[in-house]
Amino acid sequence: MIRKNQPKHTRISDVILERLNNMILAGTYQSGERLPSERVLAEQLDTSRPSVRAALSKLESQGLIIRVQGGGTYVSDKVETSFSDPLLALFQENEDFKYDVLEYRHALEEACCFLAAEKATPEEKQNIKQKYDEWLVLHEALNGPEVEAEADLAFHLSIAEATHNYILPHAMKSSLKMIEESVTANLKTLYRAPERRKKIVEQHTAMLNAILAGDGDAAKASVRNHLDFVRTEIEKADIQQQRESRLNKSKAILTAKNQE
Repeated sequence: MIRKNQPKHTRISDVILERLNNMILAGTYQSGERLPSERVLAEQLDTSRPSVRAALSKLESQGLIIRVQGGGTYVSDKVETSFSDPLLALFQENEDFKYDVLEYRHALEEACCFLAAEKATPEEKQNIKQKYDEWLVLHEALNGPEVEAEADLAFHLSIAEATHNYILPHAMKSSLKMIEESVTANLKTLYRAPERRKKIVEQHTAMLNAILAGDGDAAKASVRNHLDFVRTEIEKADIQQQRESRLNKSKAILTAKNQE
């Protein structure tokens, strides 16, 4: 039992508190999810109900859980504070928003792929492969950018959850809506040219294979190559859109003059 392996000066409730904290940070219990009962937690953690109760009281005082009278105990929504809709709207008004998101993803996803390749367990690699397969089915089914973006993020999140780093999956979850909207917009632009779809598959396959092979450097490079490709294609689309906009303005001016 836990109490046998701890120094005499360590309170059992503090040990339980640390373990519950770690489980929340690791995503075992998600934001808004109901925790098991004290009895079940005591059995799972091999300790007494009073120790669990004391640990839960400390978690509540820290704002990490919420107790509902007669309704159970839940992980607080504050655990994964996300970008709010008003703030996200402000970001999106900036012309450089999509490029800022890509830079953020570079930093986040390169780290995730590298660490997942180095640390993922066989079970985690199997989950990553499953998420990839689910994404590929939707990609080939042409179900639309919104559906594909959701599956794409599930694939990337499975990678983040295999890093064995508490911060990275929470960083991704906290910005999930922002990234999903960015990916959706990018796909709408990218898939105007059908040949880009093949490139996207090749890039995601390279990520998967590098992680499954345990090659951190190759995994990191595959993310970099993918996001560099996306940025280049988005920039091309922006330039083309600017040209078309100028052309339309010129046509409008000529039409107005001819009507004078």
